[in-house]
Amino acid sequence: MTLSRRLLLTLSGALLAMVFVGSLGLWRLNQAQQRFEYVQVKIIPNVKELEDVRSDTGCYARLNYQYLLSTDDASRAAIEQSVDALNKSVDHHIATYERNAISDDTDRRMLETDKANFTAFQAVLQSFWAKVRGGDLDGCQEHAAGQRRGA
Repeated sequence: MTLSRRLLLTLSGALLAMVFVGSLGLWRLNQAQQRFEYVQVKIIPNVKELEDVRSDTGCYARLNYQYLLSTDDASRAAIEQSVDALNKSVDHHIATYERNAISDDTDRRMLETDKANFTAFQAVLQSFWAKVRGGDLDGCQEHAAGQRRGA
């Protein structure tokens, strides 16, 4: 075998190795791009839905405090409308998350638990409002203290 054939064979092997490594790199880069797009399209919007639910539920405390402090029926009616809009917003975010983001049975069970807890919260909220409307401020304070203790 001549020197030129040895050089040609060595360079051919190096070229094949570079093509193989380059192809492998492009394939892995494509996989990484697909994962990145999945995060952008699926994960981030669904996390935003959950963040919107958390943000909306944080508004309940402020609205309940305003309801407790309000003295006229018109302002209480406005607050009740705000809470109804908030309830619809939370329900919408939960439905969107349920439709687009449920990944397995564990996720579905956790969401069902959260929905049941939210329904129970709404029932407690109604009883709190009934006490406020009835003028039972001591009962409201006991009710709030019981909720903080987890009763």
